Amino acid sequence: MEAALRTPPKSAETALPAPVRDRLARIAWLTARAHGVRLDDVLEGRDPAAAPARSIAIALCHDLLKTEPRALARHFSTSENAVLDACRGTAERAAQDREFHTTLNFLKTSCGGVLR
Repeated sequence: MEAALRTPPKSAETALPAPVRDRLARIAWLTARAHGVRLDDVLEGRDPAAAPARSIAIALCHDLLKTEPRALARHFSTSENAVLDACRGTAERAAQDREFHTTLNFLKTSCGGVLR
């Protein structure tokens, strides 16, 4: 019962503003399409096959929109630690894997088009 008291409800008061939610969803949609998975799987994290796309979407949202981990955790229904892990893991992989780095840069560039 105590945990329920500490976790704020996802209500209109705690929800992200509509324009921010829209931009986050657009980045997640583009990432999902690029990986051949459903948007819902990227946003909700239920399908293990969508985990790489989910991590990349989280990292892109953080990097491109400078969204705080707390807000991303709320949007992607996960913990702040999971958001930080996704960002760190994506950055490490991009530093070590040239092909992944190129793909990530392509996604970043493509996000400019979907965010207009």
